[in-house]
Amino acid sequence: MVASETCALDMIGAEFVRDVMPGEITVISPKDIKTKKWTNNTSLKFAVFEFIYFLRPDSKVFRVEAGLARQCAGRRLAQKNPISKGIIVPIPDSANEFATGFFLENFKQNPATVFQPNAFLRSHYVGRTFIEPLHKNREMIQRQKFNTRTSLFHEVEDVILFDDSLIRSTVISRRVKDIASLPGNGKRRIHGRIGSPPY
Repeated sequence: MVASETCALDMIGAEFVRDVMPGEITVISPKDIKTKKWTNNTSLKFAVFEFIYFLRPDSKVFRVEAGLARQCAGRRLAQKNPISKGIIVPIPDSANEFATGFFLENFKQNPATVFQPNAFLRSHYVGRTFIEPLHKNREMIQRQKFNTRTSLFHEVEDVILFDDSLIRSTVISRRVKDIASLPGNGKRRIHGRIGSPPY
């Protein structure tokens, strides 16, 4: 079996053997499996969004688990840009691991912070919004995609809102509007954090 993600192998109990390396072709026929090297002029490269966004957290690429890579990025962000108070809120699903790493690292120095991983509930019946070409459609889909658990934001002054990346900023801007429109004490501040390194 050949799969684009190792989690597909895990699901059926298959043993991971190895990655198909750059410059290799794997040919599977009824008789056998052959791997050919079609060029030596290669270097190890992959789409950066695999680790940031596309991969399931339990998938590994070149023996690195995507979820742990995201947590590591979140930890580094906390080291460079810590917070002293407030609630840390990830935008599900791929920002969850970034925010977890950020919280774990930040909590060492600032135990007054709180992690609220379920402040937004995501509908898994709505797909990716950034590929929708029309802005008005992206806005409409965004409203359908997430529901805000308003009770978690009462009396909260500082919200640290985590997203995995900025492509068109549709996701994070919609969540900022949702939080800003909630009733409160009028002093709420919303801080943005992006898990992706600045490519």
